[in-house]
Amino acid sequence: IAISSCDVSGEYPYSHIFKGIRAPIDTLLKANKAIGVINASPDSDGVIRRINLLSKLNDIILPQMPLQVILHQETIDKNIKIVKDRLQVGNREIPFNKYGKYLINWYGRTADRQPFATYPFRAVIVSASAMLNGNEPIISPSVFKDKHIIIGATAAGLLDLKTNPYTKIMPGMEIWATTLSNFINEDYINILPAWLNLILTLIVIFFVMYFVTNLPAKKANLLVFFMVIISILTSWLLWKYYRIILNTVLPLSGFIFSYLLVNTVSYLLEGKSRREIRKMFSRYINEEIILQLEENPDQIKLGGAEIDATVLYTDIYNFTTISENKSPTELVEDLNKYFETLVEIVFNNSGLLDKYTGDGIMALFGAPIPRPDHALLACKAAEAHHQYRRELKKKKNLTMVEQLHLKTRTGINSGKLIAGNIGSDRRMDYTAIGDTVNLAARLEGVNKIYETNIIISEYTYEHVKTEFLCRELDSLRVKGRTQPTKIYEIIASYENRKSKKKPQWIELYEEALNLYRTGNWQEAGSIFEELADEPINDRASAILLKRCMYLLEFPPVKWDGILTLEVK
Repeated sequence: IAISSCDVSGEYPYSHIFKGIRAPIDTLLKANKAIGVINASPDSDGVIRRINLLSKLNDIILPQMPLQVILHQETIDKNIKIVKDRLQVGNREIPFNKYGKYLINWYGRTADRQPFATYPFRAVIVSASAMLNGNEPIISPSVFKDKHIIIGATAAGLLDLKTNPYTKIMPGMEIWATTLSNFINEDYINILPAWLNLILTLIVIFFVMYFVTNLPAKKANLLVFFMVIISILTSWLLWKYYRIILNTVLPLSGFIFSYLLVNTVSYLLEGKSRREIRKMFSRYINEEIILQLEENPDQIKLGGAEIDATVLYTDIYNFTTISENKSPTELVEDLNKYFETLVEIVFNNSGLLDKYTGDGIMALFGAPIPRPDHALLACKAAEAHHQYRRELKKKKNLTMVEQLHLKTRTGINSGKLIAGNIGSDRRMDYTAIGDTVNLAARLEGVNKIYETNIIISEYTYEHVKTEFLCRELDSLRVKGRTQPTKIYEIIASYENRKSKKKPQWIELYEEALNLYRTGNWQEAGSIFEELADEPINDRASAILLKRCMYLLEFPPVKWDGILTLEVK
């Protein structure tokens, strides 16, 4: 019997060229209209996943059996056309890979669900015999009406049991039943092209790198985790509902590679950043703030930025006289002990030690980490030192270091300033500059005029007036500024006083200050005199009393109630 070749136009990658065939027995062969190849080679793991669509017997082209069925029932065009990676039969386009293999879309089977109806061949013979004899058949002929019937062996000894991705043991004829069903229903598996997988992988890598480098670690890790879940879920949904295979290996490899790469680089850079931050700030601020900066370095702009902060200046009154009998070694030793206590108070109130100014310090609050309570922290630090001085006053014999604390004066101002690394390439320091800093330094020196210990500006007062009892000392115009500034003295925090009621002597002082500003120096002087005497003994009142007496004797041509300082 001659075996005819099917008509194929186009290039097809034949992976099998046979030299001979094992054809059906003559009886069946003569009854057939066409024959098809039923060879199916498993993958390396023994699972049948793909079959050849076309094979060659010398120069004869033979289709696989399911394809032969499609060709036989095609009424318009029985030719096969090869277009790229598609095999066209009529209106059908069957995909194949570069080896000419078709990926079978297995339907799966469970104990209570079979993809195809199966009947024992004995029951078919018995049913046919019954019908010929006019009896009721076991299987109704309607079962087979308009159906494709595949006959095959299921006995283990016949060696036609195969394995598919869902089932370890299945009859070999199920390969052809599944493939034929795929062709009839055009139920093909679609594999995304490699270039599209590459683009998806690059997108994944981009987002992973963006999240890890631009977001806090916890948020970035959470988003990366959700991206992995979404990728896996998308792949599953595409397969389940559209039979599209998304190669998850490449995107997941992109996930792992980019995540590990970025985190490794970030770890190395973060380690360097942490070391730089610790080196830069360990001398200036306490350990707690350093740890915060290490966790989130983005909180600071080391190049310099305008921020709202509070500046605290200290100085030791009459330091030269106190230290004139000390040797340089003893003086340095005393100053070191003095600064140790003072700086500890600053650190305990989240302050930054900006610099030592000879026998004083400059401290910043609200830098390098901005915070809204910077003025409150500075005033708490000043009050803490004031409380320390009160305890020292109870002692009879004071050391030199303790005497230095009793002579300490403090000036505080709040406002906008420039903070950052300032200096040259050879040496840079984190510091602050601006008018706010200059005024704080001036206020520290103003303590000498009023014989006070802590003076704050009106800008600081607005921040702390609900937390601290303060009295307005005066209005003055410091050297270098044209605008007058109201200055206040911190008396005590309301927390320590446990009462917000203003003492009567402060009300009297405010009354006298108003009289003084309106030019009523006689009445103002009377009240100041009362406050300067026992039992109040207010030194600021004594100073203003002298000023009132001077003004009465030498009244100015123009009076605005503001003291102008001609020296720093």
